[in-house]
Amino acid sequence: MNYLTAPAWIARLAQRWLLERVRLGRLLRQRGVDPGTYLRTFTVVEVEAQLARCYSCPRKTRCDRVLRWGAPGRPGYSFCPNSAVVDRSLRRT
Repeated sequence: MNYLTAPAWIARLAQRWLLERVRLGRLLRQRGVDPGTYLRTFTVVEVEAQLARCYSCPRKTRCDRVLRWGAPGRPGYSFCPNSAVVDRSLRRT
């Protein structure tokens, strides 16, 4: 995205805004990961790659179902292309 050429604080602000609106952000919140901690864990470029994987994921319907019905403490998102990222974020919180 174009904001990657901006200063890091602007890129982080844009990414924080995006996390409030995309499935990855909802999954992180459902799993109990603080968005600020998540953004501090990964570089701007890594977060962008994770957002891109989420955006282009072919399993959006399944993801929506997990986000709607999944319990916070239960796994069930192993199909997610960012599941390793979410797990890594959980270890940091």
